[in-house]
Amino acid sequence: MARVCVALSGGVDSAAAAILLQQKGHRVSGITMDTGHLSTGGAIRVAEHLGIPLRVVDLRREFEREVVRPTLNSYQRLTTPNPCVWCNFRLKFGLLMEMALQDADLYATGHYACLSCEAGEIALKEAQAAGTQSQAYFLAMVPRERLAGALFPLCRVSRPEAEELVRQAGVPVGGSRSRDLCFLPEGGLGRLLKDRGVPNPPGRVVDTQGRVLGEHRGLYLYTLGQRRGVGAGGTSHRRYVVGRSINDLVVGLKEEATTTLVKVANPNWIAPPPIEGEALTLRLRYRQRGVEAKVLSLTSQLVLARLLVPAVAAPGQVAVFNRGDQVLGGGEILGD
Repeated sequence: MARVCVALSGGVDSAAAAILLQQKGHRVSGITMDTGHLSTGGAIRVAEHLGIPLRVVDLRREFEREVVRPTLNSYQRLTTPNPCVWCNFRLKFGLLMEMALQDADLYATGHYACLSCEAGEIALKEAQAAGTQSQAYFLAMVPRERLAGALFPLCRVSRPEAEELVRQAGVPVGGSRSRDLCFLPEGGLGRLLKDRGVPNPPGRVVDTQGRVLGEHRGLYLYTLGQRRGVGAGGTSHRRYVVGRSINDLVVGLKEEATTTLVKVANPNWIAPPPIEGEALTLRLRYRQRGVEAKVLSLTSQLVLARLLVPAVAAPGQVAVFNRGDQVLGGGEILGD
């Protein structure tokens, strides 16, 4: 049996992954990172209950440099960041994985995703349990050679099954699921910006003809395609964020926020890249379904794809290319 180091968060998913590995007879250890934002106490309790050694790694400085600051910079560029993707390929499958493999053969996480080896090539695929939200999207930027040393024990396990596994084992875990922007303070993004001295003044909400419809709370709190909370009441149609100009939040009809042409910068290919003219699925956001698309052109720095159905492509978000259930790779969405 292999020596497997599990990235423990203190939650259900990573605990379930560790339990499954123990049941298969692997020599399991744990590793967790101290980011300065989430307690490591949960991971410590899980490791103690399972009787496995745990290494706590201080990555507070690296988390600030690789995740928090780029997030703030993205907002200031009026793009929509994806810090969870950055954390995965820069830290969880970067520094943390390097440290884990110093004393282990393989590195496991609690992601709902699948890995296989086909014709000598590593293949990242969507989770296979019915009714479970696959998390392969968050792994699309991880370099292929990193995934070769990884395990995803929850490939065929549903979230309810993972919860039951942990409950039966009596492992003490946190009750909440992983959340976006784990480093947000009480008060949310607005508070984080204020605490970091990032100016985000209120301004006008205007339509595409320049008519004033209301007031926004600061441009950095809105993203392309957003409908709720845009401060454009009193209109006969639903209004969506379609742009940001100087300090005006521009709203319009849904079709004005969508596009059929998507530019994806600096793609990371886990599988051999698609070819020009190939039809595939493009996921433009984690919680949105994939959109059928055709590759128009691609280089090592840029992929140009045409969507068969118009969709919102927010600059700064990660676009993930799928061929069926296989994740080919991903890259950052560019604006016009």
